[in-house]
Amino acid sequence: ILYSCLSMLFWAGVNERVTSLLVLRLHPEASSALLSFFFSIAPMAAVCTALASPLVEKFGKKRITAHSYAISTVFACGLFFVPYLKNWIGGIYAVAALAMFLCCLHLSRAIGISGWFPLINDSVPNEMRGRFFGKLRTSWQAVLIAVTALTGWFFGDAPELWRFQSLYALGMIGIVISTLVIMSIPEAPLSSSGKENSFWHLLSIPFGNKVFVNFLAFVALYSMA
Repeated sequence: ILYSCLSMLFWAGVNERVTSLLVLRLHPEASSALLSFFFSIAPMAAVCTALASPLVEKFGKKRITAHSYAISTVFACGLFFVPYLKNWIGGIYAVAALAMFLCCLHLSRAIGISGWFPLINDSVPNEMRGRFFGKLRTSWQAVLIAVTALTGWFFGDAPELWRFQSLYALGMIGIVISTLVIMSIPEAPLSSSGKENSFWHLLSIPFGNKVFVNFLAFVALYSMA
């Protein structure tokens, strides 16, 4: 829960709405297609979460999560310097650098989260899993609402570039602390059941559940809307 709440400090700086504001500050002539691209980076990277699951079997849950999140911290540091690039190489190139850092950041986070939920599974007993996830979501959603409100107040009507840098600096602190929190979570030994079946077979199992398929269809339609 502490990790998820700290992650909201990071998410406050890299979410699509804040990113779009930064793009427009760097390059006011940015097209709608360009802004849409930045909105698509995180969902596209999320596909890698499923594809990275064999890495969890090979390297371990905590190792793949902590290492991937640590790598994402490096790219998060790059975001801090993007506003300087506007004066050095021009707004459009600063936007290109922003896209590169965000793609790498979201990709590394997507790979890391493939070990995050299995790690939770080690620590949360079956009989309280529903209550735990309910409390987890309530906690980070509450923090997200507060952080979003404070970000809007801090940005005002026309945020200067240094305000984005301040938000990125706060996010980097959140990433570092949350990664340390992950390292403190106990990890159970890897199960051998996953090694007995192919990756594609394991990936297809959830699609045999009609409830899951209906939920997936709803999420897909909601996301497109």
